[in-house]
Amino acid sequence: MLKVRCARIEPTWTAAEIHRALNEDEMSVETMAVLRRIGRTLGEREGTSQDDEPFLRKEREQSRTEGMRAMLNDLAVARLGTQASEGLATLAANVDDPEVLLQAGKRLVAGATANELADVLRSR
Repeated sequence: MLKVRCARIEPTWTAAEIHRALNEDEMSVETMAVLRRIGRTLGEREGTSQDDEPFLRKEREQSRTEGMRAMLNDLAVARLGTQASEGLATLAANVDDPEVLLQAGKRLVAGATANELADVLRSR
């Protein structure tokens, strides 16, 4: 029987990690972390990234935008209360530009009112 300690494609990918990845019913957080590490390493070697693939690039953009909306909502609830944040969440749901969401978040942290934030979100 041949015993191998690591993968030829990527020497830092251990046999134990490969075995775990192939035998899990659902991919674990640990396996995802290993696969991300291997993907980054291979990408660096080849000069590529996830954003070189159009589908992955769009998925990552959408994920970042959704995360920014969620963070903006959490900040609005903490700073302005639930009622004001509900109206802002409705406006933010129609904003696809992460830069606009970022600007709204910065203004909120700087002390903007709900009306000022609504103006930023409508400016999209």
